[in-house]
Amino acid sequence: MKSFFLLLFSFAATTILAQQNTVSITGDTTKIDTKAFAENIVSGINDNYEKAKTLLDWLSNHFEWKATDYKNRTVKEIIARKGGNCFELATVYMTLLKELNLVYRPIAEINIHKLSEERGQTAAQKVKENGNRMSVFWKTA
Repeated sequence: MKSFFLLLFSFAATTILAQQNTVSITGDTTKIDTKAFAENIVSGINDNYEKAKTLLDWLSNHFEWKATDYKNRTVKEIIARKGGNCFELATVYMTLLKELNLVYRPIAEINIHKLSEERGQTAAQKVKENGNRMSVFWKTA
């Protein structure tokens, strides 16, 4: 199932355009500077929320979703590949957020369901039993 924040991606060119700047990706993944890559995408943006949103929008429009092939790739390899499965794409996003010193909290998956009183009670009980880590609405200070 596709993750909440990375749905469908498409990218065919060998050069990645980030706003007005260009980041060249070559086959040599050791030369990829993830910090410079992230900074290039959000250049000129000061607000942290806007940085996170811009980064997500950019990745969503420039990387391709690819079916799981069970290979372990580094973030740099996923970037050079310009795509990956949901977990790989989420990993790239979290790595770039970290490079920008943006606070984030990874979640495994969010599924949208019809409103249900029973489901709400079950969710509230899980939070009561296991703490705020069971809630997608929990925030760190």
